[in-house]
Amino acid sequence: MYRVVREVKFCFGHRLLGYEGRCSQLHGHNARAFFTVESHRLDKAGMATDFAHIKRSLKRWIDDNLDHKCILNADDPLRRSLERVNEPHYTLDANPTTENIARLLFEQARSLGVPVVETTLWENDANVAVYSDSGSHAEALEIGDEDDSKPTLIAGCSPVTRSASEPNSKSTAGRDGSFFVTREFKFCFGHRLPNYNGKCRQLHGHNGRLLVTVEADELDVMGMAADFGALKAGVDSWIDAEWDHSMILHRDDPIASLLRDHGSRVIALGENPTTENLAREVYRRASENGLNVVAVQLWETDSCSAGYAPPR
Repeated sequence: MYRVVREVKFCFGHRLLGYEGRCSQLHGHNARAFFTVESHRLDKAGMATDFAHIKRSLKRWIDDNLDHKCILNADDPLRRSLERVNEPHYTLDANPTTENIARLLFEQARSLGVPVVETTLWENDANVAVYSDSGSHAEALEIGDEDDSKPTLIAGCSPVTRSASEPNSKSTAGRDGSFFVTREFKFCFGHRLPNYNGKCRQLHGHNGRLLVTVEADELDVMGMAADFGALKAGVDSWIDAEWDHSMILHRDDPIASLLRDHGSRVIALGENPTTENLAREVYRRASENGLNVVAVQLWETDSCSAGYAPPR
């Protein structure tokens, strides 16, 4: 038996009706969908299936229907409000949980002629759901304070965990040397960019990976340039309370009041919520909390990031 897996990535927003927790708020993710095809034999080209066929059919459907859109329950009152303002979205006849989206992808793949036996959907580095002919199941990896992921038994779809980079420091430094400490923070958020000529003008979301770097000329009595706990208190405390599972919008965006009316948490910025402006806002807030921040970098996807550093 041959087993072939193709990955497709997309960004989406959602919220869960009736859920007691943060997922009841409109927020977003960077999804990684894996489509598994099995075959007892290879074709004349030595393939179990052609990856190009999956890309032509499935990726195109995902790009047109799910990518950079909100996926909502058909019973969600927010859906009709978005329709009135012509905001693109996708509707499910069930709560848009990771399990139900995995099932949607499975059924859509079959309808497009892709003989999948299983679909796996990661909504972030820790949460995954699988759907196959035998049904669906979900798994949540336990993530510790330093984001060390534990191995998963779901085949072919182990997430890659990346740790924040820390420049190596020697026990002694020259008079002009400096020490740098970087801490990583993760949060889920949604946004849109009004007047942008592309998909980012639509409500969607990401799994944000935030790297905050502080500098010190000397080490303290413990041999530290900065306490990781101090970085967590100066950044994670307000990120977790305000930005995580929120929609971050321009304060003049007309859809902000609509989302608030439907119970979504909206963070208003004085400028367009681009990755660049979010990085600068993190710098401002962290500096106000007493951190000597010299650089902020925000990854909104695995391949796109922006940063901010103060004038030197």
